[in-house]
Amino acid sequence: MSCEFESIRRGNLATGVGAGGLLLAAVLALCDGIPTRTFGASLVDNFANRELLTASAGQIAGNNLGATLEAGEPQYGGKPGGSSVWISWQAPGDGLATFSTDGSNFDTLLLAYYFAQPADTTLNKLKDAARNDDDPTRFPAHTSLIQFGARAGIRYEIQVDGFRGAAGEIHLQWDFIPAKSPPPIIVDLPADRAAQQGDTVTLSLNIPTSPDLRLQWRLNGVSIDEKGTNLVIPSLQPANLGRYTVRIDVGGVRFETAPVELQINSEGQTNALARDKLFDAFESPLLPDDKGGRRGDDSGVNRQRNAARLLATGVGVSRGYNGTQIFSTTFATPDPNEPDHCGLAGGATYWYAYQPPADGTLILDTLGSNYDTILAVYTYNPPFTGYADLIPVACDNDSAGNNGAARLELAAPKSRLFLVVVDGIQGARGIVHLNYRFDINRPPVPPTLMQAPASRTVASGSKVTLQPEVKGSPPLHFSWRKGASPLLGSTNIALYFDNVLPSHSGDYVVTVSSYVGASLDVVMPLRVLLAPRMGLLGHDGDSVVSFQSVAGQRYWLEHTAALGESWRTMTNSYSGDNSIIAITNTFGDGVHFYRLRIE
Repeated sequence: MSCEFESIRRGNLATGVGAGGLLLAAVLALCDGIPTRTFGASLVDNFANRELLTASAGQIAGNNLGATLEAGEPQYGGKPGGSSVWISWQAPGDGLATFSTDGSNFDTLLLAYYFAQPADTTLNKLKDAARNDDDPTRFPAHTSLIQFGARAGIRYEIQVDGFRGAAGEIHLQWDFIPAKSPPPIIVDLPADRAAQQGDTVTLSLNIPTSPDLRLQWRLNGVSIDEKGTNLVIPSLQPANLGRYTVRIDVGGVRFETAPVELQINSEGQTNALARDKLFDAFESPLLPDDKGGRRGDDSGVNRQRNAARLLATGVGVSRGYNGTQIFSTTFATPDPNEPDHCGLAGGATYWYAYQPPADGTLILDTLGSNYDTILAVYTYNPPFTGYADLIPVACDNDSAGNNGAARLELAAPKSRLFLVVVDGIQGARGIVHLNYRFDINRPPVPPTLMQAPASRTVASGSKVTLQPEVKGSPPLHFSWRKGASPLLGSTNIALYFDNVLPSHSGDYVVTVSSYVGASLDVVMPLRVLLAPRMGLLGHDGDSVVSFQSVAGQRYWLEHTAALGESWRTMTNSYSGDNSIIAITNTFGDGVHFYRLRIE
């Protein structure tokens, strides 16, 4: 009986989706049918206590709950983990090994290592064999798949971790296909990077050669015209962007290397990269630097030298003012907890972390992109733990008016890190031009009170609007309270009363906040007076004005002989005590008008 290898059953040969994966194989050989077995071995937290698997195929179940990161323990290149568990597997022969965490209930990282020398046993001696974050044969997916050429008798150290320390149930499966000749060990792979448009870019695969070894370079799942260990792009253009892999054929088996992503940064910042995952964007931000730095040079010595020059000369920052990041979103996927940006259905997001070089206004657009984009910007108050911490700053769909391009302007203080996300309408994907321009002449304005509010005194039953006179860079956020008691749901700039009552009296406080500067509390006192019903009796030139008083209110009786003339205060003030107050006055014959002034 024969069986077709699992990655073929998943369809990566037909669709080409697997080309974005880590050591993803399109296995050509058929194998003898081997029943899948469950083994009693366990995944363990401590590397020194790891158990050994020797079967050519099988599966085990476990978890990484409570697992920790040991001193010196390797982590996925650039991706934060922190809850890793280990197991060893010994290759039964020369061939192709496949490991997968399919069925695990959290976002996994899967890695394989080996020791170059038999005497090596410590974590710092481990060499990479394969690694993967998201299984490229499942689109989208957050379990992991690795494949690598295995040598007979070699022990491979398998590490399962959680993306950003995620933990849960682990299902680990593996399989092995014999090869007619030993598969090569990939010594080194180029790193993801950006370059300037028009630059010459060389990608090199460090791999031992053999007579039956065949290599094929591929871009975004499509074979290109290069079959050697070096790929030279003489003039980098948007059409060259995306994920590069090398398909390896040897000994009757086929697999692909880990992907290498190329992007364009017009300022030549090689480490500034947009990323499929929000958390990965934190590892490759566009950060400000001073003018003394060489292009793309982020060495610690250089940064110290530049910092000293900055203090001595007062030279300002240079990068991050005006530029473009160009990248491919062919393999873009949304995270499970990711919000709909601008409230629109997307599903193909790439994130870019940007820190302003100074205080000013940031202008972003996607002009030049070849599909309909959604553009949104967020920030956060550290520490960042997840999507719930995102503070929406601005979003747009089509305001740039060219092929669905988006455009935004936002106040950008230097102290803030901004998270820019580009999505595609209904999951559209393609080449993105993310253009940024920074205007230092329009600095951000923190929430500022323009005029102190006066105390308001109104009659019961009135319509009242409380609204502070404030300015500040949008978006401004408002939250109201009465005294110390929050007014739930009151988050607009104004607080409205259609029919105020004496019970509404009090000090109203609105907190005005934004991501620019400190928050501002504005106190707006309101006093609601109950207008009493007045009684008037007159006889032989005498008049008696009476009314029901309210404790805490003070009254003055005013008089005029004709409406339109000035009112004169007739008496001293009266303090209300919840009793009826009667005031007798003598004016003689004629018409008389009275009114009460209440405070």
